[in-house]
Amino acid sequence: MINEIPQYRSDLIRHLYTYNEDMKTFLKNVLSKIPYLSPAYLDKHLYHTILYSLEQRYVPPGEILLKVSDDTTEVYIVTHGALEIYSEFEGNDFVIETLKAGSILNYRVLFTDEQMYVNVRCREGTHLLCLTIDKLNEIRAGDKKFDKKLMFYEN
Repeated sequence: MINEIPQYRSDLIRHLYTYNEDMKTFLKNVLSKIPYLSPAYLDKHLYHTILYSLEQRYVPPGEILLKVSDDTTEVYIVTHGALEIYSEFEGNDFVIETLKAGSILNYRVLFTDEQMYVNVRCREGTHLLCLTIDKLNEIRAGDKKFDKKLMFYEN
């Protein structure tokens, strides 16, 4: 239908760009904290492409999301629940920080080959939105200007 009626496509895009609801507002505020995903850094189309590329994931209480030495291949946004960042020492867990709704995990190390130095588990049932490096690279491949901007964060 979009290909048959060009006006429908432009109306649909305009609606998606101007549509506001609580989760979209929440994500705009959260993504503003990530320099390379901030709405101020991206044009509207690219911002919405990324916004609608986030994958939903539920992680049950007590489940380990990441362990020491895991590769960092995803950015995680906590939308509900809590993640505990912890370290182990002599058989005991030491909670370093608790990430709650609006917190972001891994956005600084996504472009490096670094591995996790801590463990991450769900303190309670936690809803996440995830952006994988593969999805981000797919978006980059379709937008050379964005790709060039991201090169700054890779070095």
